[in-house]
Amino acid sequence: MDLNLENTKDFPLNEATLAQLLDVQHECTMTWTTQDSWPMAMVQLFLWRDGRIWTTTSGHKKRVHALRARPKSCIVVSGEGTQIGGDRSVAIKTTVTIHDDRATKDWFLPAIAAKLNPGDERAAALMTRLLDSPRRVVLEHQPVKFIGYDGIAMRDALIGALR
Repeated sequence: MDLNLENTKDFPLNEATLAQLLDVQHECTMTWTTQDSWPMAMVQLFLWRDGRIWTTTSGHKKRVHALRARPKSCIVVSGEGTQIGGDRSVAIKTTVTIHDDRATKDWFLPAIAAKLNPGDERAAALMTRLLDSPRRVVLEHQPVKFIGYDGIAMRDALIGALR
C-alpha cells in the first residue's frame, strides 16, 4: 500500500461518524473575521439541529457585530472528550444568520440546556432561565462545506501498511 500521510483527504469522516460527532459533542470553535480582516475564534456551546449548527451569545459581543457585517464563519468540532475520540474532527464552512426573535429563543434555549444537562430537568430549566437574557441572540450556522478528518482511520491504515 502506498500510504501518503500528508494527504488527509484520504481519511475523511464517514457520514455515520460525522452524524454521531455532531450529535454527542456540545462544544465547538466558532470563527469570524474582524473589521481589519484578522481571524478570531471562540469556543462555544452548540446544538446540531435541522442540518445546521446553532450557537448563542449576547448581542452586544463584537463577534455578533462582525458576523452581521461579514456572515461567513467556520465551525470546528472535535471528538475530544467523547466516545468518538479526539483524533476525529470536522471543519464546517458556514454562513450565519443572527436571530433575536422570541420564537427562536423559545425552542433553542431549552434545547441547548437539555443537551448540556441530560436527565436533569431542574438544571436544564435553570440554565434556560439564565440564558434568556435581554440581549441574547441565537446564531444559525448554515453549512456550505464539510471537511472531515478521521485520524483513527489514518492510524489503522498506517498499522496495516506496516504489517
